[in-house]
Amino acid sequence: MAFVFCIFAFQKSIAVTFESLKFNKNLLKSLSENGFEEPNELQLKTVSRVFSGQDMFVISPEGSGKTTTIVLTMLASLGYGKEEPPRALILVDTKEKVLELVEKFEKIGRYSGLKIAGLISGASLENQKDMLSQGADIIVGTPDRIHTLYWKTGINVNKLKYFIVDDLDLIIKLGLQSPVRLMSESVPKCQRLVFSEIKHEKIELVLKNPLHIEIEAVIEPQLDTIDLGVYNVPNFKTKLNLLNRLLRDEVIYHQAVVFVNTAFSAENIQHNLEHIFPNQTYIVPSIQSTINCENEFFADENIRVLIIANEFKQTVDLKEVEHIFHIDLPSDNDVFIERIKPIAENKTVALSKVFATDIELTQVRSIEKIIGKFMAKLPLPFDLVIDETKTKGIYKVENTEDGDGSSIHSKSKDPNVGAFHAKKEENSKDYNWGWKEKNKIFGKKYTDKKNRI
Repeated sequence: MAFVFCIFAFQKSIAVTFESLKFNKNLLKSLSENGFEEPNELQLKTVSRVFSGQDMFVISPEGSGKTTTIVLTMLASLGYGKEEPPRALILVDTKEKVLELVEKFEKIGRYSGLKIAGLISGASLENQKDMLSQGADIIVGTPDRIHTLYWKTGINVNKLKYFIVDDLDLIIKLGLQSPVRLMSESVPKCQRLVFSEIKHEKIELVLKNPLHIEIEAVIEPQLDTIDLGVYNVPNFKTKLNLLNRLLRDEVIYHQAVVFVNTAFSAENIQHNLEHIFPNQTYIVPSIQSTINCENEFFADENIRVLIIANEFKQTVDLKEVEHIFHIDLPSDNDVFIERIKPIAENKTVALSKVFATDIELTQVRSIEKIIGKFMAKLPLPFDLVIDETKTKGIYKVENTEDGDGSSIHSKSKDPNVGAFHAKKEENSKDYNWGWKEKNKIFGKKYTDKKNRI
């Protein structure tokens, strides 16, 4: 055993270098000149797998080096410039990210001769088409501009080797998932790499059964706060269902404060709760500047739930509040952090719970980094009704402990839920032809029929 341990210790003492990743001499020279001494954890886990040709979904926190990793893998994989149709297409979320990535390619790849084209909205389409016609090895751009140029025959994807999406979570947050999906469906078979700060169900827009690589964030304690937990739910309707489900336990949740972003959301929640808990909720008005939960509201035993809209930015005294629900996260992280700082006299708050969709998990990660503390992942109640807007059906969580901690969903057996009947095979089409397509398919038969109507 001692012998094995010595070998292990010796191996751990050997520093991993970029030479071990089989980078070419010119790339190694450029890395040395730019101060890169050794690969980080993300690069060690991804570079060799990119070389193997695997499709990958990489989950990595902010500041872990995703952009540099993309640059290094492309420079090492593509080698030298050929000035032919592009071999790599990289989609990023903003104009600023395009410029940053192009600059990094030019800086680290100075000896490669690779030609980089940055495509951003607002620039002339004709100028960008002319630039691409002169050849580009790597194209970097925002999804909307790349999609527009592709359909205007400005981008040749016939020799594409890599289709890369960086910061998928931020792209989805900006509502740019449609051009990403359309481009993914348009490019030929090639290696696909997706980077994101969080896991996201919409990964299916780009990848099918990819290799998952996850880098854990390293967080150092910074702020003293009350304990935090997060429920990951798909949408706002499920947030309402979860709040209703938790408040039904009157023994545990006999008093609670609920934070939402807008007065409209506050009214929506109150209207929803009043059906189940009549005369037990109260919305704080916008004119209220300071809210003393203990003296002004919870002195009334009939009031169980106090609803506060973040947009009014009231000062909130949370003394003696046992349960705090953040249905929405405020746009300003400092507002949230002020509300989770411990109060010396308050010994009753057990856990402050955040309800977050996949998109909101990005902000959760940002808050965790600021406070230096992870939010505990809370399991959903086994009987929670999940609103599935995609399939227009209602599903219920049947089990939250299936071995890996994930939830299993099956159709609700609630008799009040409308029945669903599957379409017949001949009626189950997923297309909708216009009159031009019908003319092409049916010819004069369709035209005559149309004229008779």
